[in-house]
Amino acid sequence: MKPTTRSEELCRTPYGAIRQSALLFALALTLAACLPVPAPAPATPTPSPPGTRTLFVEPDDGSGPVLEAIRGARRSLDVVVYLLTDRTVIDALIAANRRGVAVRVLLERDPYGSGQGNVSAYGELRNAGVDVRWGNPAFALTHEKALIVDGETVLIMTLNLTYSAFHGNREYGIITRDAAEVAEALAGFSADWERRAFEPRAPSLLWSNANTRRKLLDFIDGARTSLLLEQESLQDRETLQHLVRAARRGVEVRIITPPDDGEFDPNRQGRGQLLAAGAAVRTLQDPRIHAKIVIADGKSTILGSANLTFSGMENNRELGIRVGEPEIVGRLVETFEADWALAVPYR
Repeated sequence: MKPTTRSEELCRTPYGAIRQSALLFALALTLAACLPVPAPAPATPTPSPPGTRTLFVEPDDGSGPVLEAIRGARRSLDVVVYLLTDRTVIDALIAANRRGVAVRVLLERDPYGSGQGNVSAYGELRNAGVDVRWGNPAFALTHEKALIVDGETVLIMTLNLTYSAFHGNREYGIITRDAAEVAEALAGFSADWERRAFEPRAPSLLWSNANTRRKLLDFIDGARTSLLLEQESLQDRETLQHLVRAARRGVEVRIITPPDDGEFDPNRQGRGQLLAAGAAVRTLQDPRIHAKIVIADGKSTILGSANLTFSGMENNRELGIRVGEPEIVGRLVETFEADWALAVPYR
């Protein structure tokens, strides 16, 4: 009979079997550590009842969605916006105030390159009895674009309340009746109105300067197959790095921006970085890209007021929303593809 080896004896004992299992487990862990780790999928937004959120697209839908919201207000109307110059919107706000709706308007005092538009709107609203204030000085700019109607509905938008927003720009807005989103939007508005601190908590909302950067970068990093962007600005260094990494790990990255604005175009460097990483970049003149949207894997989207700039993430008051309803994302993808077909490849 062949003599039994020491290792065979150990494996035949309970101790030996345990030791052998431990060695095999350690080996499996070592091999697993060598395997590539797939990027995490974006977390699915909290489901809401059907019809809770709807989308509107500009310039396709015109001023109707905004004017209907203002004219439909019964008790209260809270508006925060970077630019307010559209005549029909100003008249609708004054009319709402005259019929007894409690109207509050927060405006940016010094919007870049807009002249005296907000000063004029501020004076006209105040003279008509509307309660109007300048944006919270805790932020470099009040760049948020939102309307809260009767404490029940919120319009979260990429668009200012201007003629060009309704008639010339590519813009998007989400109308939400989700109770948690409405409550938090109202809490944020009230905090800025009263010049006090505010700590956002709703998982579907993005607030600058509180959590926009973290939530947006996580969203980009979670994309597995595609990222579609329509962005007015491509300047935030960290966001560009994450988009570059996405392209290099095999995610299809396609981006539409406004046309190059000459030698000092602030988007030129960002476009170049993305092209070098394998992303596809195009520019579109008409409609002009003022939108700020990111669509991941054709399943979920983030849209809102924040540009992809350092200030948009860190210095301004901004508001965005993440949604995943198929009908909303489907229309966004359809609009993007139509714009992509019209856009000019950037070289």
